[in-house]
Amino acid sequence: MKTPLPNHAIGRELKHFRRTRYAAVAFSAMFAITLLGLAETTPAREDEVNRSSDAELATVSATVSSSAVQVAEPFTLELMVNATSGTRILLPAVGPQLGEFDVVEHQDINDIPSKNSAKERTWTRRITLESIITGDLQIPAMEIQVVNGSDSRIVKSDAIPIRVNSVLEDRADPTQFRDIQSVVDVRVPPQSSYDWVWWTAGGLGILTLGSAAIAAVVRRRKWLTPQVWAREKLESLRVSQAMQEGDSERVSLDLSSILRSYLDLQFEISAPTQTTDELLQMIRSQRLLDPATAARFGQAFQTADLTKFAGLQLSTDELSDAIDEARELVVQTASEVESRTKTPATTEAN
Repeated sequence: MKTPLPNHAIGRELKHFRRTRYAAVAFSAMFAITLLGLAETTPAREDEVNRSSDAELATVSATVSSSAVQVAEPFTLELMVNATSGTRILLPAVGPQLGEFDVVEHQDINDIPSKNSAKERTWTRRITLESIITGDLQIPAMEIQVVNGSDSRIVKSDAIPIRVNSVLEDRADPTQFRDIQSVVDVRVPPQSSYDWVWWTAGGLGILTLGSAAIAAVVRRRKWLTPQVWAREKLESLRVSQAMQEGDSERVSLDLSSILRSYLDLQFEISAPTQTTDELLQMIRSQRLLDPATAARFGQAFQTADLTKFAGLQLSTDELSDAIDEARELVVQTASEVESRTKTPATTEAN
């Protein structure tokens, strides 16, 4: 049988037990507070880094030379993208129209040092636009693809309102007469015998202006077909700086963008915004192309994807062959579309 402890020994044991228990509780509380603090601060830092990278990846601005123009009066739209060095900027393809405006001409100045910072580069596109439609129109927002390493995003420009006035606007109202003044006698100068010269010159001037106006209307109505547009873009790509430098990724991505824009113009589908698999699935489901032709388009898109995501490098000869293949696809596709449109008429005639 154990000998019971004295009372003073029992008291010491109880005090030691209480101190040990309080220390354990205090340590647990401090540990829990530390974990909660880490859980709250870590996501905030990550969000802050993400917001910083979003803001510094690329900025886009769009300005116009005039917000109010007359019918058929050209004006300039300037699209400017600023991005850090090493970033790739893919500007959208330029078609015959931008919203409700006709595209007269455009010029790209790509990847030049920024005047604001030595670590930034600038991409600029200047487009000359005009419209034969009057009223309050709008230049639509444009999407620009930004690629920095494995990060790929889309940035948008702001839509810009444009007022297109008729040539008859802002003239004096012929129904508003001035007050009648008293009669004033004036001396009538003698008529010159050379008035016929001025009448002849005025008539020739009117004829010249009329001919110029007719030529302008004819030029505006001379629309480019999707095939002609795509072939012009492919020839421009063939002599581009990227092709001369053997930039495999840039040429492949530009080639893919031209083919996607061509399919969009030819079949009115949202080809530039779809992935390769989504685009090919739509072509097959709607039977827009012959299966063999669709497979050739898919091969061109997959090659561009490999250069972008897998670092595939193509030689200058291979890039030239890819452009030739794209040109053949455009011509063959246009021929298929034309033959399908003529088939019903031929059948009906027979």
